[in-house]
Amino acid sequence: MAAQEAEQVAASQWDGAVELGFIMNRGNTDSDSLNARLRVENSRHKWRHRAEAKVLRISEEDTTTAESYEVSGRSEYLLDENDYLFGTLRYESDEFAGYDRRTTEVFGYGHQFLKREDMHLKGEFGAGGRQTEFVDGSDDSESIGRVGLDYKWQISKTSSFSEVVYVEHGSNNTYTESVTALTAKINNRLAMKVSYTIKNNSDPQPGFETTDTRTAITLVYDF
Repeated sequence: MAAQEAEQVAASQWDGAVELGFIMNRGNTDSDSLNARLRVENSRHKWRHRAEAKVLRISEEDTTTAESYEVSGRSEYLLDENDYLFGTLRYESDEFAGYDRRTTEVFGYGHQFLKREDMHLKGEFGAGGRQTEFVDGSDDSESIGRVGLDYKWQISKTSSFSEVVYVEHGSNNTYTESVTALTAKINNRLAMKVSYTIKNNSDPQPGFETTDTRTAITLVYDF
């Protein structure tokens, strides 16, 4: 019995990271920018689970001018070495894009196309729903289809490159997000990360642009 419990504990692995970036401008411009992210992952037998929380807050002269929050959860069930089923749930509040709340649920199938010691590539597709409440008080609910790619390249022992892109298409709006990142390790736990994020809504609210871009430099602590 004790051996079986030890085997189950060994099969369960936890991983996570905290990212933090902060920019403070004083003088002709008095503004602050905070960018933070928390990620926790667990792998147990054929299951993989991940939870994330992200926040971006911009303030000028001690007054918050815009902010966005995102909380998401994801589970994967491995069918074999390269195939898996997945389910995701994401909640967002993004003043930059013009909506108070957006909830997205997707279920689908994924496949790992490339699995090398230094490089991974997987793609997935699925279907689900999206519910949005905009800042002007209107709302929208629609069915969506999703396709995505996740690429990782371990350039060296201390540096890595990643590209994550997905598209969620609905009858009223198509949302696309791309995150390109370069990470360099400082030591076993601490790293410096430079990322470039593109978010695009094909049909934004009046007064808002279709595309938001964000360049961030953050410190990453792995635990």
